[in-house]
Amino acid sequence: MKVLVTGGNGFLGSWMVRGLVEKGFSVRILHRPTSDLSALEGLPFESALGDVTDLKSVTAACQGMNAVFHIAGMISYSPSDFEAMEKVNVGGTDLVVQACLKTGVDRLVHTSSVVAIGATTKPQFLNEDSPYQLDSYHFGYYETKRKAEGVITKAVAEKKLNAVIVNPSIMFGPGDATKSSRKVHLKVAEGRFPIYPGGGCNIMHVADAIEGHLLALEKGKTGQRYILGGENVLIRDLFKMLAEAGGHEAPPLRVPNILLRATFRGAQALQNLGVKHIPQTDSAMISTLYHWYDTSKARKELDLRCRPGHLAIKESVLWAKENGYLKD
Repeated sequence: MKVLVTGGNGFLGSWMVRGLVEKGFSVRILHRPTSDLSALEGLPFESALGDVTDLKSVTAACQGMNAVFHIAGMISYSPSDFEAMEKVNVGGTDLVVQACLKTGVDRLVHTSSVVAIGATTKPQFLNEDSPYQLDSYHFGYYETKRKAEGVITKAVAEKKLNAVIVNPSIMFGPGDATKSSRKVHLKVAEGRFPIYPGGGCNIMHVADAIEGHLLALEKGKTGQRYILGGENVLIRDLFKMLAEAGGHEAPPLRVPNILLRATFRGAQALQNLGVKHIPQTDSAMISTLYHWYDTSKARKELDLRCRPGHLAIKESVLWAKENGYLKD
């Protein structure tokens, strides 16, 4: 089977390419001429130069493919990046859909995120059908991932696109230290981050996320979304696992939620008044929320099984040490 992967040179994407090659798929990746392909070194794949925001190159990349894994996307928690995320996450998804329909791709697996499902202010589990409760916060990344899912579901309903959506949670594993969003986690693993917020998250090994993608390709029901998640933990416990894996004590100080939320609301107020160059504060609010999920649908319909989160953390920190991403 011939498969296209968008975003194939990123953390998840490079694991996806490796997983597909190991399963015997013929892989093509869509990437820019300037993309860093070092994570794919030694893997057999075909390059398709282009960008998900360019219909011509996306269509050319989809030509002759049996399936597409649309992983490419932009992650930011800065309000100033909202327009760019609209272009990449929403507009790019629309172009991938158009290209799949035009070239007759048999199956599209769209990588969304658990953030498209949302989070809660109190400990509770959300599932694929839970109502989104975060509209008032205007988190750009969350909203653009939700809109991208809407592009998929609309095309399934109106244009008979054969597509399935997967919503992975926070992924750990070898190679993840290169992600810009991992900076705080690296500091925790180095013992240089003495505080922790009061929220919760869901963690999984990236290899299990890849297995979930492959199972969705094979077993996922058209038009359905599947939460790919492992263990629901408090951020306090996540930071403890990171610190201990790095050989340090867990961060001892909790930052009160009221302080983090006040910081976020203050920045929102300044932004509404037209003040420019406001510090990024979305992550302050996000860290107080519970991103906890019921993953039973993927277990039942896809037969996805995930290893314990602490194993993913250990492998992540070990890789970071061995590759010079952690300071002594």
